[in-house]
Amino acid sequence: MPKFRIICLANSIKWHGRCIAGLRMDGGGWIRPVSDDIRNKGALFPPQYMTEDGTEIRPLDIIETNFIKHNPKPYQPENWLIGKSAWKKIITPNEDEVLTILRTNIHHDPFLFGNNTDRILVSTFAESSAGLSLALVEPKNLSLEITTSYYGHRQIRAHFYLGRYYYNLAVTDPFWKEHLNALSQGSYPFFKLANIERDDKVLLTISLGEPLADGYCYKLVAGVIVLPRRWKNKL
Repeated sequence: MPKFRIICLANSIKWHGRCIAGLRMDGGGWIRPVSDDIRNKGALFPPQYMTEDGTEIRPLDIIETNFIKHNPKPYQPENWLIGKSAWKKIITPNEDEVLTILRTNIHHDPFLFGNNTDRILVSTFAESSAGLSLALVEPKNLSLEITTSYYGHRQIRAHFYLGRYYYNLAVTDPFWKEHLNALSQGSYPFFKLANIERDDKVLLTISLGEPLADGYCYKLVAGVIVLPRRWKNKL
């Protein structure tokens, strides 16, 4: 049963549970731990996204646990079936090692998973599986909008640029949804919401979601990460 040490880069809302995603510290790339809960599309539930001391996993935590097997889907090749062991949090990680992993995995292509829209047809993967369904990007002109979804629910959307391409994606990061809970509908510059300088480093973890009834997998902002200021000039 393999054990992986991971930099958590997303703990996002997935159906009635959560989706954890991160980069393996051994250089093996992205991993998305999933459960065997078919009804909830492999979502994780407590204690599957809690550390052994009972705290919830947060982005930039270094964690490790056992996995049962690689469990890819055509649209999510990074999926691994999680084991029964609790997550162990690494309290004093090697910061240079973390920075190296992040630096080498930032996605510089302005296309996300092959195009510059907010969705991909599920039928696209009938003949060829996705190469990636997770990406770490450095957005430009990031703002967060509080709006109403197609189904009439309160929704957070991220507006940003990668190169010359504009993106407008739903945010499933529960920490930022809670942070914005008291605000009224409207669009807000991110640096003001986060009380940071304009040139501070912000990364987004983009995930390709599960297929919906309309036949598309939608791109989601699964993690909104403000990097420590001491890392500003190191990435």
